[in-house]
Amino acid sequence: MTYLRPAKHKELAPQDLKYSFDLKEYDFESASVVKPIETIIGQERAIKALRLGVELRSQGYNIFITGISGTGKFTSIKRVLETLNPDCTPMSDYAYVNNFQDDDRPILLKFKAGKAAQFRKDMERCITLLKEHIPKAMDGEPFLSKKKNILARFRKRQTKLFADFEKKLQKDGLTLGQVKEGEVARPEILAVIEDQPFFIQQLDELVKQKKLTKRKENSLVKKYLNYQDELQTIFKEGIKISNQIKDELNDLEQEIAKKIVEATFDDLINKNKDKNARKYLHDVVEDIIQNVEIFKGRKLNPSSTDGEVEVDYFKNYEVNVILDNTNQKKCPVIIET
Repeated sequence: MTYLRPAKHKELAPQDLKYSFDLKEYDFESASVVKPIETIIGQERAIKALRLGVELRSQGYNIFITGISGTGKFTSIKRVLETLNPDCTPMSDYAYVNNFQDDDRPILLKFKAGKAAQFRKDMERCITLLKEHIPKAMDGEPFLSKKKNILARFRKRQTKLFADFEKKLQKDGLTLGQVKEGEVARPEILAVIEDQPFFIQQLDELVKQKKLTKRKENSLVKKYLNYQDELQTIFKEGIKISNQIKDELNDLEQEIAKKIVEATFDDLINKNKDKNARKYLHDVVEDIIQNVEIFKGRKLNPSSTDGEVEVDYFKNYEVNVILDNTNQKKCPVIIET
């Protein structure tokens, strides 16, 4: 087998090994005034890789650099990173919350990285505290005493209203009773025959049984009809009084709840400086005060259903974190090992 001989290289003369340069190209008298080179010479691919790694802003990406100790790689890389100027814009978290003015248009809140999850925990803590403290306040003093006084005052008005009307009826052989229509009871005028109350429609049967004369029946029916307008007026006044009772009790509940709710959310509102977050928290406070019955268990429980749809009224106060940058890389950090 014949082997090819390598090509003979041109021999270099001593003068070829000397590097020559023109001193006139340099406008300084001493090297002490010259700034050192801050880049890595001849490492274009390494610089590209470094830039790529620095600009990646997702969790789990790192840059590993190896080399002989003492060669200045740490200092060189640090200088290179300073010249790359990576984008260190602060990252943000985002969360959707309920819009109490329009349920179909949720509000997007923006937080500093890592703060959205904490905001959600703070909201959950506040709602949990209210679930515990509001029912306790409604079952204790001074709420019960004030509630008792309100009920006593209005019941006195109701009693007097119907008692005065009852006296008029008794003079004409009539009395006041109630008729239940479904779940609602309304007042009705009854005839009194031998100390027993009868509906006006039953008088014909009493006449047939000769327990009542036709003349007496006609007289009672006439009086019954004459009192109908006054009965309707009294009935409407009774409903008005009942509504006033509900309004005053509701105002009392809101007064008690307001102190508890504001005290519960005070720290959270003061801790959040973002105007949108603060406005949302103020809306939450106002909504809870207006719907304090939710925390008393008057509305449906989460396990109950309204028709075929499950109802959970506390969902209005949930925070839906859609972007959490708690663990995301923000700017390059150099660790020397």
